[in-house]
Amino acid sequence: MENLPLGLTYDDVLLRPGKSLESRSLADTSTTLPYPNKVGYITLKVPILSANMADITEQGMAAAMYNAGGLGIIHRFCRIDHALAMWLICKQTYTPVFMSIGVNDKERITLLADTGCKAFCIDVANGYSDAVARTIEYLRTTIPGVVVMAGNVATREGALFLMSAGADIIKAGIGPGSCCTTRLVTGCGMPQLSAIAECAEVAHYLIADGGIRGSGDIVKALTMGADAVMIGKLLAGTPEAPGKPIYNTLTASSSKIYSGSASKKQQDKCDMNGKNRTTEGVTAQVQCAESTIKVVTDLLKGIRSGMSYVGAQNLAELRMASFIRVTQSGYTEGLPHALLNNTM
Repeated sequence: MENLPLGLTYDDVLLRPGKSLESRSLADTSTTLPYPNKVGYITLKVPILSANMADITEQGMAAAMYNAGGLGIIHRFCRIDHALAMWLICKQTYTPVFMSIGVNDKERITLLADTGCKAFCIDVANGYSDAVARTIEYLRTTIPGVVVMAGNVATREGALFLMSAGADIIKAGIGPGSCCTTRLVTGCGMPQLSAIAECAEVAHYLIADGGIRGSGDIVKALTMGADAVMIGKLLAGTPEAPGKPIYNTLTASSSKIYSGSASKKQQDKCDMNGKNRTTEGVTAQVQCAESTIKVVTDLLKGIRSGMSYVGAQNLAELRMASFIRVTQSGYTEGLPHALLNNTM
C-alpha cells in the first residue's frame, strides 16, 4: 500500500510564475481540433467546449459557443428525431458541432450520417471498453471522412485503447463533474489533473472534461496537456442552455436546474432504469447568468492572465510552464482572507 501512486487535481498544484508578457493581449488562446470540413480541422479562438449534457448543449448553446469562439457538443439524451432536428438546424446556420451517440445507436448514426453529419462524440461513462471500440470501427467503415471524439477515460491505457481503435479526439475525466457521484458510488475514478497528464502522454488531441470551476482550472488543464476543456455548470445558468428559469420571489432572483448525465432524472427521461444501472449523478440548481458569450469572455480574460503570468504567448508555450504541489495551507492562503475571516 505504501507504493500507491499519487493522484492530483486542480487545487493540489499551482503554476510557478515566470517572466510576464508585456501585455495579456499577446496571449493567443487558439487551439485546433480535427473536424470534417474541407481542411480537415477547425481552429477555435477559445479552447472551451460546452458539455454534451441534456441541460447544457442543444442547438442554441452550440450556436452561442461557436459565436463566442468555442464549440458545442450536442447531447444524446433525446429521441432520434429531436437529435436529427438539432443537427439540421446547426447545418443550415453553418454551426460546427459534434453529435453525441451511445454504443447502441446505429439508427441515430444512420439518420445523422444520411443528412451529412460526419462529426460524432461517443459518449460513455467509461470509454475503455470493447463496445466503444466496435462503435468507432462502425463509424470508420460506414462514414467516409468521419471524425470521432470518444470517451470518457482517465488513464494512459484507456486513452491508448481508444487511439488504437481509431478515435481522433479523446475525452478525459471520470468522476470530476459537479453533478457526478461516480467516485462515491463505485469507488472508481482518477483525480482530474492526473487523468489529463496520463491521457496527454498518448492522445493526439485531448479534451479535459469535468471539474472546471473557473479560469484558473482551465489554465492548469491546458498546461498539463489538454487541447481544450469541456464545461457544464458554468454554462448551466445561461439563457442559451435548455430549460426555463425559475423565479424566486423571496430573493428576487432566477435560477436553472441541471442534472448529471447519470442522474436519476436523466435515467428516467431516457427510460434507462431497470437495466442494472446505478444512479451516478445528482440534480443541482444554479443562478441564471447573463449570456454564454459573457461567461466565455470572462473565462478567456482569466486564461490570458494565467498565460501572461508564466510568459506563454500560445498554448504550446504554456505547456512548458512548471507546477508546484501545494499544501492545504498553501491553497487556503490563496483564498480571499477578508472573506475567510469575516473581517471588515
